[in-house]
Amino acid sequence: MALTDVFISPTGAGDQSGSSVANALPAILASKSGDDWSSNIKNLTRADRRFIFLEGTYNVQSELVFTTSDPTITDPNIWVGAKSDGTLLEPQFDETGMHLVTDNYPKIINSANTNLIDTAAVEVFKCIYFENTNSSRNGALINATFNEAKNVTFIGCYGEMIPNGANAIVFVCFGGTVMMCEAVMNGTNYGKIIHAGGTNQSAVINCRVYGGGKSGSSDGRGVNLGTQNDSVVETLIYNVHGPAIYDDVSNNRNSNMINCTVISIGGDGHDTSDETSDQRGTTIHGNIFFDIDGDGVKANANDDDIVIASFNAFGDIGGSNFVNLDSYESMATLGNKTVSESDFVDFANQDFRIRRSSPLYKGIGGTRNFGAIQN
Repeated sequence: MALTDVFISPTGAGDQSGSSVANALPAILASKSGDDWSSNIKNLTRADRRFIFLEGTYNVQSELVFTTSDPTITDPNIWVGAKSDGTLLEPQFDETGMHLVTDNYPKIINSANTNLIDTAAVEVFKCIYFENTNSSRNGALINATFNEAKNVTFIGCYGEMIPNGANAIVFVCFGGTVMMCEAVMNGTNYGKIIHAGGTNQSAVINCRVYGGGKSGSSDGRGVNLGTQNDSVVETLIYNVHGPAIYDDVSNNRNSNMINCTVISIGGDGHDTSDETSDQRGTTIHGNIFFDIDGDGVKANANDDDIVIASFNAFGDIGGSNFVNLDSYESMATLGNKTVSESDFVDFANQDFRIRRSSPLYKGIGGTRNFGAIQN
């Protein structure tokens, strides 16, 4: 099934039907009081449609609420960014691997204390820049209502907000995926930066997650995992005041933390201490834990709390590398190494690529670096 393309720009072009770049539909209605979403986009059919947002700045002052029926898994809605000539964008990190290249992204910037989009389940967003500039925001950047954020996927998206409370979240995916995205909290009062939970499997893959500092208000978690089978893979988490990764459900846990880099963390590296599962538990492999004020990996004191760890690098840990691994601790030291500032290309300037002279370079089986960035 081929999706019908609808081309969208801030001001529109041609006959504004959305049939082509030359006839782009206008997303923004200019008024004396400022720009905001136009009725043209609010009335769009979403089912079986691919919205191609052309590069430019989309300044809005409210949540985008569609007047038409929601898409479905058989008739989806996909948003994708494109250059001004209609060339579809693919996500790309800069040379350091630290930041997305967003030069040609369509930039949707909300100045109101609201969600950005009234999303529907199963929607996909690719190569879109989302930002909220309101300093009173104590809620999600885009949408956190369970039935509307369920199975939503973000690919190569940039998200940034000024948080002001425990409910502040950049990306929410309940049973969905956040892949190759950059999530930025421009402040230190927030609950979590990415919430990957729900009653289904969620995944955070090859992302860059940035907090505002090692001290702050509210929970300050980097990635918050939910009910079961959630994974964080090849993801950098930097400068958060709570745990980098937090498992917040007490049973039926089967989470994974694979080849991640967590640096400058005010809490623990991976806090799975609420977990008392007698299932497979948590697997922690190939990660870098550095400059952690708390513990590297914290498990529950219950002996049934299964945490399997191998090939991890630890350095400048305020507490212990491992806490409460019990009978599994004897296996957790397999392949472990020590990490210091000299292992990174330019730690002082936040270039966390591994130097090729470091034992962490291709230190896992002779093929993979420790951590998230494979230079």
